[in-house]
Amino acid sequence: MRELEEEEVAAYRELYPLSDEAEWICTMLHRDDAHWFALVGHLGKQTVWILGWSLKSFAGTMKEEYVRWHGPDIWRTICKLHGVNEDQEHTLKGHNWAQNGYDCGADAAHVLEGFMKEGVKLGEDGVNLQVPSIGCGHAIRKRMAKDLFEYAKLHARRFVYFHEDGEAAGLDAMYGDVEDTLKTIQEYL
Repeated sequence: MRELEEEEVAAYRELYPLSDEAEWICTMLHRDDAHWFALVGHLGKQTVWILGWSLKSFAGTMKEEYVRWHGPDIWRTICKLHGVNEDQEHTLKGHNWAQNGYDCGADAAHVLEGFMKEGVKLGEDGVNLQVPSIGCGHAIRKRMAKDLFEYAKLHARRFVYFHEDGEAAGLDAMYGDVEDTLKTIQEYL
């Protein structure tokens, strides 16, 4: 895993500032071009939970898998991006759910969405996460597709606006003749 340049870290922190009161960092990860799962870290406790990491096709313990896909390096990078001591040792914990081989991304996104809506909380034992229940993968994927389509339409409108306004003179250089692209975009708007 390559080391981040200071300019990259500064640009990231400007776009995504971390509040001084922040305790949690949540992200989705994709490994081996085959599986999506969630990573949740508690900054004060230096504890990392891997959520939905287990698939039958991946042999080994959670710790072995974590090391195999460079989990410690990923966590150090996440800490560095957020200005947290990246050299501190961290405890590794996991939480799995039933996997069906195709809903892993939707499931992980649904769990992280639950954390964003309700906050990340520890159970009564103060150790394990209270993980939101997972909804129907079909409904989650349908909503994700609709949201992505709306997001794409928004950016397509911006593309058309800047092209028509003449502010995007570099578009032709980047995309070649953009007229076909504009026609295609306008069909969907």
